[in-house]
Amino acid sequence: GGDVPFDRLQYNVVDMNLNNGLGKVVVKNKMLLQGVAVHKTMMQACRHSNGVDWWLLKQGEYDTNRIYRFLVKADTIEGPRVQDFAEPKFPSLDLSGQYAFSKDGTKFAAIQGQLHKIFIADFDRCTGELVNPKVVNIPIDSTTSPALDNIGNLDSINAGISFSPNGQFIYLSKWWNIYQYEFNQLDSILAWYRLQH
Repeated sequence: GGDVPFDRLQYNVVDMNLNNGLGKVVVKNKMLLQGVAVHKTMMQACRHSNGVDWWLLKQGEYDTNRIYRFLVKADTIEGPRVQDFAEPKFPSLDLSGQYAFSKDGTKFAAIQGQLHKIFIADFDRCTGELVNPKVVNIPIDSTTSPALDNIGNLDSINAGISFSPNGQFIYLSKWWNIYQYEFNQLDSILAWYRLQH
């Protein structure tokens, strides 16, 4: 038992002009973040509004919703910049979980393991800031696989998340079901639809 976070985030630099266009690692294991107990999952990049640089977001410490943001440029990486949100507090059960951006990069979503909540925010591709945060409760479905569910977890493990191409829906994969969440549906019960078991 116990918490087992990652305590560093490293990167490599590849020069794609070397090795006849196949590329070669020219900087290896460069430290980006060290001594911070970050989640094992939940990291994603989104292109900057300038069309050249990238934003990299990484989930921070357990029992917080702290997000570390880095600005990845051709010759350097700036950051971290930190944003803290009151909810949800993502626990240490971090063997599953995912970040996702909408196709146009203006929306962001995060899920994790057995926490039955989606964190949603608008994303500013110029500043890299998450704004207008919202927490949505995820339904727990009882239609699991009885042969494997011998401890009563039901359909409780969130595995992945993605946006529809038009950005109007979020798709959530759990261990046994796939759900669709509709942004513009004000009735929280009607906003959820089970697509597949």
